[in-house]
Amino acid sequence: MPRQRVLIVAEKPSVAKSMAAVLAPGVQSRGTHQQYVRMYEFDLRIQGRDSSVRLTSVLGHMMEHDFGEAHRRWRSCNPDELFRAPLVRNVRQDQQALEQLLHTEARRAQVLIIATDNDREGENIGFEIIAVCRHANPGIAARRMRFAAVTNQEVDRALRTLSDPDQRTSDACEARSQLDLRVGAAFTRFQTLRLQAMYPQGLSEQIISYGGCQFPTLGFVVDRYKERARFVAEDFWKLVLQYREGNGDNGGDGGDGGDGDNGGDGDDGDDNGHSKKGRGRNRGRGRSGGGGNKGNGGVSTSQVTFNWCRGRVFDEDLCQMLLYTCEQEREARVISITGRKRTKPRPVGLMTTELQKTASRKFRMSPAQSLKTAEDLYTRGLISYPRTETDCYAESMDLAALVTEQTKSGQWGAFASRVLEQGGPRPRNGRHSDDAHPPIHPTKHAGAGDLHSAQERQIYELVARSFLACVSSDAEASQTTVTVRMSTETFTAEGLQITKRGYLDVYPYEAWSSKSIPTFTQDQVFVPSRLWVKCDETSAPGLLSEADLLTLMAKNEIGTDATMAEHIKTIQERAYVEQLPSRELVPTTLGIGLVDGYDSMSFDISLSKPHLRRALEADMKRIISGHKSFDDVVAEYVAQYQQAFRVTCSEARSLDQAIEANLGPREADPGAPVAATPVRACPCGQGQLYLKTTREGRHFLGCSAYPGCTSRVFIPGISSVETKPNACPTCGAHLLALVFKRGGVPMHVIDGERNLTTCLFCNRSLTAYLKQAGEWHLRAAAGGGASVAPSVTRQPASSQEQ
Repeated sequence: MPRQRVLIVAEKPSVAKSMAAVLAPGVQSRGTHQQYVRMYEFDLRIQGRDSSVRLTSVLGHMMEHDFGEAHRRWRSCNPDELFRAPLVRNVRQDQQALEQLLHTEARRAQVLIIATDNDREGENIGFEIIAVCRHANPGIAARRMRFAAVTNQEVDRALRTLSDPDQRTSDACEARSQLDLRVGAAFTRFQTLRLQAMYPQGLSEQIISYGGCQFPTLGFVVDRYKERARFVAEDFWKLVLQYREGNGDNGGDGGDGGDGDNGGDGDDGDDNGHSKKGRGRNRGRGRSGGGGNKGNGGVSTSQVTFNWCRGRVFDEDLCQMLLYTCEQEREARVISITGRKRTKPRPVGLMTTELQKTASRKFRMSPAQSLKTAEDLYTRGLISYPRTETDCYAESMDLAALVTEQTKSGQWGAFASRVLEQGGPRPRNGRHSDDAHPPIHPTKHAGAGDLHSAQERQIYELVARSFLACVSSDAEASQTTVTVRMSTETFTAEGLQITKRGYLDVYPYEAWSSKSIPTFTQDQVFVPSRLWVKCDETSAPGLLSEADLLTLMAKNEIGTDATMAEHIKTIQERAYVEQLPSRELVPTTLGIGLVDGYDSMSFDISLSKPHLRRALEADMKRIISGHKSFDDVVAEYVAQYQQAFRVTCSEARSLDQAIEANLGPREADPGAPVAATPVRACPCGQGQLYLKTTREGRHFLGCSAYPGCTSRVFIPGISSVETKPNACPTCGAHLLALVFKRGGVPMHVIDGERNLTTCLFCNRSLTAYLKQAGEWHLRAAAGGGASVAPSVTRQPASSQEQ
């Protein structure tokens, strides 16, 4: 049987290079006409058949969606039209040479193997590659190899288990891409043009972008900032009992502490889980001194603080009264001693968001940077695919081989050996799976020469230690709880003795330490060494850190593991959010103004809250499972976002007011007319046409609903214009008094009259001239449109212009 000709296409050059090293060690590559893309040629046996293989890559997405010429420029249409406007799909301008390369290779190949990343984006890129190759060779067979790491074992398994490309997974990615383009373009054009018109100096160069994930992400930051700003501290009081062992047998009573302030700070928690910092005021009478029932000759050996079982009260007089009753009792009695085993569970498999959160907290590394670093390690075959929503290991994985590889480490090799000696790896599995990738784990030992930066060393160490912790054992401890009563009040103290460190020996990102307390016996009676009232105050919730924000995004399904970091990065690049030196996130005045503006509008579902996007993400999964179709999901969300856009246009003044409240007085009115009287109603049905002037002094008619409506008629060649009170008897529009400059327009257009009072809409020669000159841009109201957004067509790539 003759050799079959196979073309393998990876998602990026680095993966192609690593895959070539696995499949054909030592193979040489040759350059192509596409920068960075190499070609590898070798022979290989694939599924029992000898094959002549050519291996290359793309550079991520080959294609992009865009609007046609009628809707591409920012001022070419009413943004409302973008929700229904036809889309075209083109090969990206910077990948034209790559398209030709794939055409050439596809013509000679019989089989195309897609070796892109095993996620939604990778599947969608795979179908782009298939479309390009089948344009040159319609009969080429397309197969899919799925792998979690670029290792010998994984690549070999992927080639033995080739499958069909998954159309539904690609459709889910395609649906999100189309919706993000339509929604983002419409809202971005609207708010950018409107706010630039309000602040022509301050915002003239700034894109005020909108994104379906971007704005809920911003909303989280603004909401926490406002929650903190609204917070009003409240005093609370609590009893604190302290006992010091070793003051002598049956020691005498201690003297009463004086009234006033006694210093100490302390941490506590409020009813909402917010930490509270003590202010160091310990007001009231405090009992101090006194001996216990047990002693050792007066030498202090141990001290313990008992916590009040009431927690705290917000009435100082009540707390002082309870202190007084306790002091009258004078002695505390041990009413119970309980012991129990405590377990601190080892971590589950490492997911993308957990990697990013730990890197942010421990290494002060941004989520985008930690993910990029992990991807670099993946492409070099050092760790598995880092974009995963899975925290459980499949039973088929050879975890012992992965642990054995880590025994080579000088830092944690001994721990890895101990895992193997004590029964082998036993992973603690979570409950999440994306059915595509395992948890992030090291695929081989990385020596010092394999890691090229401090960031790579930190991320690789995090991945390796997390994996070993997951497959080892829990930490264990013995906990003793002592409860004492004094008058009507009860207090507790806890001691902890760690009996087995387990995973803590390899996992420095968590701490658990022993805490010693004196030995007590049932019904033991003692005099507290100190008893006092401590005054603290509640404290405001902290600003969100990147790790906190990732947690909220994951909980509310805003973005995916692959995109969350980019959304956080985008809101900072757009100057909606700033990061403090403490790495906490604080919204800018622009960010607050945008969220306030949209929150003040009468939407059925808020644009700055996560509900709409969360529903969309759930429907993406339904496309993949086959419970919903691509067309139905796109049509449903186009309709919802278009309705929200129309509410935004009709209530745009709410946005203006919110922006002014945060940025200060506007520099100009986004829809300010030259005259107070409208000339006539705009054909869009949403506003009135007024006389206006541009910053350059050009006179034109513009719609009061701008930027929701971009209808305009420029009147060239005039030195002045005025709206007259009398109306046109034919159409009812107000007449305009026009003064034309000499040579401003051809004299036959205005019947030789440089001073002309006329109806701009009924003067046929003037109207015809303005249309011919390209100055007439009146648009009718956007219709309801079809229930399904227009299909995407493909046409040759062309340059874009905004």
